[in-house]
Amino acid sequence: MKPFLALAATALLATACATDSGAEPPPAPGPGGEGCDVSISFGSYAMGIDGEAYARVETWLAGHKDLVADVKVTPWGREGERTVCVTATSPAAIKPVFSGVVKQLPTIGKKAPITALSKTGGHFHTKGGPG
Repeated sequence: MKPFLALAATALLATACATDSGAEPPPAPGPGGEGCDVSISFGSYAMGIDGEAYARVETWLAGHKDLVADVKVTPWGREGERTVCVTATSPAAIKPVFSGVVKQLPTIGKKAPITALSKTGGHFHTKGGPG
């Protein structure tokens, strides 16, 4: 009887979490991404983060002090994984920061997965994987 109850509970939970849009739910932020106006999590496929994308994001953030009030980086993995937590200068600056950061990221994550989230509901996740 217990296996049946577990299966039924799983089915109910899956139904409750489903969305009508057919889109995947946004991924959770990496460690250190909670409470950020914009968070960018750089993951790894067991070969380190996408260092080129990280450098582009760092450069973009440093060049937009009119939009970016603070940047904190939280390392969380053994291969350089990290989350960049961005505080915008104002609520109106969150969307431009998010879109500016996303323009620095690859669409397909051949080197490593990257996720960007914003308080205003923006979410981005690289597609694909190695190979």
